[in-house]
Amino acid sequence: MYEQSLLCGIMNDWYGSMEDLFQDLKHYGFEVLESNRESITVSCDDDGDYVQVELVLGGTERTIVVEDFKEIYREEA
Repeated sequence: MYEQSLLCGIMNDWYGSMEDLFQDLKHYGFEVLESNRESITVSCDDDGDYVQVELVLGGTERTIVVEDFKEIYREEA
């Protein structure tokens, strides 16, 4: 389940750059589809389903955090 990776891994950390965040997302099995300063859209496999998730970004001038996420697309296997 992708929610556990997000809640226990990605959302419990802060990042100094988008590249650091992208590397962590890849480590947890996510593929970055698009990004901007406010959000990142990623895809992943969720028990055989193809899922796209939007990550809502926040932080300060020097840090980036993932504040929230929402599933925006699911294609069932």
